[in-house]
Amino acid sequence: MGTYFLFGSEDESSKPLAYIGQTEDLKQRLRSHDANKEFWTRAVILVSRTHSFTQAHIKWLEWHSIATAQVIRQNS
Repeated sequence: MGTYFLFGSEDESSKPLAYIGQTEDLKQRLRSHDANKEFWTRAVILVSRTHSFTQAHIKWLEWHSIATAQVIRQNS
């Protein structure tokens, strides 16, 4: 269970892209994105070392990350 970020670009001349998501099964979700999303070359995942994240925690982290990314995008 965790929140994740996929980073990459469509080609060398395009702006960097980021995809933010959350899932209960990181391994399966990343496999799915590997098969269906070709832009990403790096992934960053946020998980709890003590396995204490709840669904509410990861949904909030995803929401907060997307909101922050949108503010950064608007200001750049």
